[in-house]
Amino acid sequence: MEKEKLREKALKMYAELMVQKIKEVDASDWQKPWFGTNFSGQAQNINGRRYNNFNQILLSFISEEKGYKVPVFLTFNQAKEMGASVLKGEKGFPVNLYTPIITDKEGNKISKEVYSSLTDAEKEAYTVKPYTTFYHVFNVEQTNFKEIQPEAWEHMLDQFSLEKHAQGNEYVNPFLDKLIKEQNWVCPIHLEKQDRAFYNWKEDAITLPTFEQFADKKEFYYTALHEMAHSTGHHSRLNRTFGKFGDESYSKEELVAELSSAFAGKQLGMNPLPRKENAQYLKGWLEAIDKDPEFLFKTLKDVGRSVTMIENSVSAVSNQQVVQPEQHPEIMKFYKDNDGIINASVKENDHIKDVVIYPRGNEFCFSMGNIGSKNMQTYFLTPGETKTVNDLLQNNILSKKIKSVRKTLILDGDTATIEYAGKNYDATDVIKTLKKDNINVDNISTSEWERLLKGQGLQLDKSKKAVYSITKTPAGYGMKVMSVAKNITKTANIEAEP
Repeated sequence: MEKEKLREKALKMYAELMVQKIKEVDASDWQKPWFGTNFSGQAQNINGRRYNNFNQILLSFISEEKGYKVPVFLTFNQAKEMGASVLKGEKGFPVNLYTPIITDKEGNKISKEVYSSLTDAEKEAYTVKPYTTFYHVFNVEQTNFKEIQPEAWEHMLDQFSLEKHAQGNEYVNPFLDKLIKEQNWVCPIHLEKQDRAFYNWKEDAITLPTFEQFADKKEFYYTALHEMAHSTGHHSRLNRTFGKFGDESYSKEELVAELSSAFAGKQLGMNPLPRKENAQYLKGWLEAIDKDPEFLFKTLKDVGRSVTMIENSVSAVSNQQVVQPEQHPEIMKFYKDNDGIINASVKENDHIKDVVIYPRGNEFCFSMGNIGSKNMQTYFLTPGETKTVNDLLQNNILSKKIKSVRKTLILDGDTATIEYAGKNYDATDVIKTLKKDNINVDNISTSEWERLLKGQGLQLDKSKKAVYSITKTPAGYGMKVMSVAKNITKTANIEAEP
C-alpha cells in the first residue's frame, strides 16, 4: 500500500509538472522551447551516472522550473555520505528505477548479488522480473555542496556551461546529415522540393522539404527528428497506435513525436521552438493528463523509447563502437512489456537495467551508454537470442507484463503470475480457462488485460455469451466466467480480493 501511495504521488507530481510546461509553451504563443537553455548536457547523479531518458525529460523540466545551473542530482543518503546536507525547506523530486525481482519456483527471493554468483545452470531455476520503484533526488543546488566543495562546484559549472558547448548560429549536424544522405535511418527519408513534411506509416517512409528550403538549419533537423520520431512507432518497431486525424490516439502520437524530437534535439545541441501546428492538440493533452496521470507515464515511456532509437542510429552513424554478440553484457531475460515491445533485462557492472530490443536489417540489437558522453555501444544478438526474440514476436509464445494501478500480470508461456502488494500469486488458471473456452490469448489487447486485472468483466469473444473477469482464489488468482445474463458458470474456490 505504501508503494502504491508513493507511485500515485509521483505520477501526480509528473502530471502537474507537465501541465505547467504545456501551459507555459502555449502562453508564449509557442515561442518558448520545450526544454530550457540554462545549462548544456544531460541529467546525471552525483557519481556521473546518466539517468534514463524517462527521468532525463522530467529532471530537465524540473531543472528549468527551479532555475538550476547544473543537472546533477543526489539522494538524501548520498548527500549525507559526502558530508553535505539538504537545505532547510527543500523538497526532493521522484524518479523511477527499474530493479530486478529474482525468485525461485516457490516464490522465494534472492538478491541480485547472490544471483550474479550462480552458474548459468543454477540461474535457470530462477525467474528475473523487472520492477519499478520510486525514490526522491535533490539537485546539488538544494544542498550546501557548493560551500563544502567549491572546486568541484566550479568544475560542474564549467562542465555544463552553455558558452563552452555553444554551436554558433550556423548549426550543422554532420551525423544527421550522413544518416539522411546515406539512408541509414530505419525507413527511407525522401527530400523533395515542396512545403510538407510527413511520415506515411502505410509505406513506412518519411518525406521532407530540402535542406535549402529552411532559413534556420536547426528547423530542418528538428523537422526531420519529428518525423523520425513518428516512424519509431511503426508496427515493426515500437508498435504504437497512430489513430486517425483528430482522435485521441492521433493526438497522443503527436505529443510523443513533439517531445521526442524536442528532447533528441536537446541531446544533439539544438533547442528549436515547438511546432505551432500542434497547438490544436493542446486541450486534448491537458484533459488526458488531468483525467489520468497514467496517460502521461505511458506517453513518457514511449518518448524515452523513441529517443533511444534516434540516439542509437545517430550514434551508429557517428562511428561509435558496434560490439559483436559474443562480447555483449549478459542478457538475463527477454520479455514483452505492457505495449508488446520486446525488452531485455541486461546485467552491467552488477547493475540490472532494461533495454529495448530493436531490429536492424535481419538482426536484432540493443544499445547501452549514452550519446552525450560519447560512450554509446550497440550490441547485436547471437543467433540463439535472435531466435528467442523472433519466437516472442511471431510464434504463439506468450511472454508479457501487464500493469494495472495495483497489480502486475506476468504471462510466460502457459503459466501466469500476478504481483500484488509485494507478493507473487499463481494465476495459471487464467490462461487455462481462456484456452479451455477457445479464447485466443494472444489476441487479448493490453487495455483489455488492464481492465481484467481491475476486476472488470469483459466479453472477450462477441460470439459467446460469456463475460470474463480475474478474481482472487485461495491458490492465487483465477478466471471467473459469467453469462451475459450475469449467471455465474464457474465460481469454484472464489473468495474476496484483499
